[in-house]
Amino acid sequence: MKTLLKVAVFLLLAAPVAYRFSVAGTDHIVPGKTNITYMAWGYPGHLRTERQLIEKFEELNPDVHVHFIMAPMSSYFDKLGIMLASGTAPDVFRVFPTYFAHYSKVGYLKQLDPLMAADPEYDPDDFFKQARDVGLYQGGHYALGVIFGRMLIYYNKTLFAQAGVEEPWDAFREGRWTWDEMLQTAKKLTRYDENGRPIQFGMNFPGGTSHIINMIKSNGGEALSEDETECLLDSPMAVETVRWTQDLVEKWHVAPTPEQATMGIFSFESGKLAMEIDSSGETPRLRDAIKDFDWDVAPMPYGEGGPSGGFGAHCLVMNAKTEKVDASWRFMTFVTGPVAEHLLAVEERRCIPTRRELAFSEEYLSSQEPPFNMQAFIADIDKPQEIVLPDEKYLEWTTEFQAYLDQIYLGGRDPKETLEEACVRIENILNED
Repeated sequence: MKTLLKVAVFLLLAAPVAYRFSVAGTDHIVPGKTNITYMAWGYPGHLRTERQLIEKFEELNPDVHVHFIMAPMSSYFDKLGIMLASGTAPDVFRVFPTYFAHYSKVGYLKQLDPLMAADPEYDPDDFFKQARDVGLYQGGHYALGVIFGRMLIYYNKTLFAQAGVEEPWDAFREGRWTWDEMLQTAKKLTRYDENGRPIQFGMNFPGGTSHIINMIKSNGGEALSEDETECLLDSPMAVETVRWTQDLVEKWHVAPTPEQATMGIFSFESGKLAMEIDSSGETPRLRDAIKDFDWDVAPMPYGEGGPSGGFGAHCLVMNAKTEKVDASWRFMTFVTGPVAEHLLAVEERRCIPTRRELAFSEEYLSSQEPPFNMQAFIADIDKPQEIVLPDEKYLEWTTEFQAYLDQIYLGGRDPKETLEEACVRIENILNED
């Protein structure tokens, strides 16, 4: 009885949300056109860009009208889940790769291979492999890669010049940009006053699961075994990596504590942080926010296993239940086409082009405003990289992993002991039916 009551309350609370985001209404229908609905998330500034893309698409495809729904990231997947379950989901929508496998498995997404094969203008060789294959599930394509990007080092050129310290981009070009080099650089750029209070930090603290997993790979380790049945987060290389990130705050004091970072006093745009690890997609926001100092970018440092963090993309998918397949496909290929990518990658610098021709063009690689080191965005893009696609259990086990990382970073627990406990829990998740 209690369970039924909880379900009833949930449905009652969810109903207004589902109704508000329903695509079944008629207020957005344009008579005489094929009407499709598209849903995505983003910063408020991205709304303008999405509308520009839609206007251009409708100009080139006058028989189609696109109704756009933009939900805040904080509630996006909750709302999308309700829409998918209730049969009111958009025709086309964006998802993170971490959700993609689950949505594919339960049948929410339409397989795109027949559409790719039938479209004479779609050539898979136009795209970087890392962007094209983000949509693979059990050998079939269920998504197109969009908002292609990578992790970068954003650095404050003004602080580097004032301290007389070599910039990360120069160290990278000379093959010396390693994790130890970054640490030594951060030490030179960290400052405290006479009372021991921080004035400026050398770098930030990458404490999320995806950052840590990528850093473990860079250190020569792995998070899971190849068959994804065994947790390797308690291996010496993984423990060493997590301890290194913990030491940035607790031993070397070159990065703000999680509390200091949350307060925003030592954010990159404040001018009190010399280096920040963040996504290439932060470029437009930083361009708007930073007016008082010079800045640029460099690739992530290298470890024995290579750079930390390869290239990744969001997934643009089609609703398996849509009846507007042709119009939806045309819109999807437009969003990943030359016109849209020129706006997103060249004009706004929001992402890296998924198309090789544009990514290597002088138009993309030259810039009149920061960042100027555009080669950093595509450095090593053609080196063989293992593409590890999250499976349907990824969200569950990484959520468990994050809980243990919080114990290390917020509670000060020993990494070795904590990661051993984490692996027990994670292996239970990996091996449960």
